[in-house]
Amino acid sequence: MRLPSNRGLLVGFTIAACLLFAACDTSPADPVATYTNGALTAGEVSARLVLEPIHVQKKFNSSAEEKRAYVESMVGAELMQREARRRKIDQEPRIRAQIQRILVRELERQLEDEAGQTATQPEEIDKAYEAERSRFELPRMVRASVLVLRTKDEAASIRQSLLDNGQSARRIEELRRTHGVTGARQGDRGYIHEKSKHVAEAIRGAALAMTKDGEISRPLQTPQGWALVLRTGERAAVTRTLDQLRPMLETRLRIKRGRAAVAEAKQQLRAAADLAIDDQALQGLQAPEKVAVPARGGKR
Repeated sequence: MRLPSNRGLLVGFTIAACLLFAACDTSPADPVATYTNGALTAGEVSARLVLEPIHVQKKFNSSAEEKRAYVESMVGAELMQREARRRKIDQEPRIRAQIQRILVRELERQLEDEAGQTATQPEEIDKAYEAERSRFELPRMVRASVLVLRTKDEAASIRQSLLDNGQSARRIEELRRTHGVTGARQGDRGYIHEKSKHVAEAIRGAALAMTKDGEISRPLQTPQGWALVLRTGERAAVTRTLDQLRPMLETRLRIKRGRAAVAEAKQQLRAAADLAIDDQALQGLQAPEKVAVPARGGKR
C-alpha cells in the first residue's frame, strides 16, 4: 500500500528509551512511542499485553528488541487504521455489520456476566435437580447382538452351532450377512434397557434376562422372523446424586440467568425505541442472490 506523501504519518516515530531498560520506573501516562498526531502510552501497551497469550508476554519480556518490535507493531496497526478510516473503509456496510456484531456480542457477554454474579440459591439447585431427576437415574442396560432368521428350525440349528463352536458378536455379524432376513433390524443393537423402543419386546426381555456376557437366547418369534440374541455387555444402573451434579446445575442456572438477562435487555430496548415497521415498504425488498466466490488460487 502506498501512503500519501503529504500525510507524513511515519515521520517523527520514536521509541522512548524507557522500554530499553527493564529497571526504569514508568508511569501509565508516560509515552513510550510518539508519531505524527499521536502517542502510545505505557498504560496502553500494558492494557494490550494483558490480552495477549502467555507466550507473547514472555517474548515481550525477553529483550529490549522484542519490546521495541511489539510497540512498533502496535503503532503500525494504528497507522493502518488511520489509513483505513481515511479511505472510509469503516463506513462500508460489510465492515459496519462486523462492528455491530462485535458490539452486540460484547454487550451480551457483559449482561451475562452481570447476571451470573448473582448467587445461586440452594433451593434453585434442588428444584432443577428434581425437575430432571429421571435424566440422572440411568437404568441397568445390556448390550446385545441380534440375528433374525426365517424359520425356527434354522434358528435352532444356528444356535446349536454357535454353542458348539463358540459364539461372538463377529460371528453373529457374519451369519447376518449370509443367513439373516433382509431388512430386519439386526446385528449390534447397542445398549438395551427396560424402556428401549428400538428392539422388539421379545428381544428386549430376553436380553435383560441374561446374566452373563456370551449367553445366547433360544429362538424368539418376532414380527420379522425368528431371532437369536447374544449378550455382549452390561452397564449397571447409576443414580447421579444432587451433590455430584450440584456444580453442573449451578453452571447451567447461571447460563440460564445470563440468557434471560439478555432477552430482557433486548425487550426493554425495543420498547424504549418505539419501534414501528412499515410492512408495505418491507414487501418491496428482496434479498440479492448470493454470487459464488471462486476459491483463492482457483479458476475464475
